[in-house]
Amino acid sequence: MKFAVQGVIDLGTEKRKFVKEVDAPNERVAKEIAFKLLGSAHGAKRTRIVIKSVAKVES
Repeated sequence: MKFAVQGVIDLGTEKRKFVKEVDAPNERVAKEIAFKLLGSAHGAKRTRIVIKSVAKVES
């Protein structure tokens, strides 16, 4: 299944909104994948990433 994960990431000097589409079996795993992708791309810890919503994407 595909999920759209929306939230805000604190990059130190600014806060930036994001929307990530991820393939995952459920919402909990979709959140974990989003944390992993954003953390590795921006060097941000999980405490600086706020996930506001997770929604299933209909294809």
